[in-house]
Amino acid sequence: MSLRTAYRTTTSLATRRIPAPRRGIAHAIEAAPVTLDISALDTPQIYASTSNDPWFNLSYEEWLFRNTPVTTPILFFYRNRPCVVIGRNQNPWKETTPRVLERDGIPLVRRRSGGGAVFHDLGNTNFSLLVPRALFSRSLGAYIILHGLQHGMDIPSARVNDRGDLVLRDDTTGADRKMSIPFV
Repeated sequence: MSLRTAYRTTTSLATRRIPAPRRGIAHAIEAAPVTLDISALDTPQIYASTSNDPWFNLSYEEWLFRNTPVTTPILFFYRNRPCVVIGRNQNPWKETTPRVLERDGIPLVRRRSGGGAVFHDLGNTNFSLLVPRALFSRSLGAYIILHGLQHGMDIPSARVNDRGDLVLRDDTTGADRKMSIPFV
């Protein structure tokens, strides 16, 4: 079986597609500092993995990156069982202690993209936002992620504040929790 066939078979079982935003994305990119041709973007596609396997989730992220038209914005939510994920340029002996990870049964997983070492577990939700670099803006990213949180992750209290931060209201305490978008 080819790798492509394996992905097609597996992804249909291990991800669910979230309905696209009902409104267009034009208002989300109006504040972008450059002139954008919004007609170049397709409707955002939002996926949530039902797998907790870090190798599957990172492979699926890579598959989406390689096989989705560049004009289709993608948001991919996933949770991994406990693991440490390192970027393609990270040295595992400088970033982690592989002996301790092995002793504790925590796998070390390398993603193909860059970035640092990060501990994942079921207590955090990870997301990947794939949009063309030339069309990316903080407001576009926030809009796509907000839609995914509200409609895909069933968090209707999610909102974007006037600084562009994603804010989640904790309904039990009434406190706001802020999520930053680390890319500009």
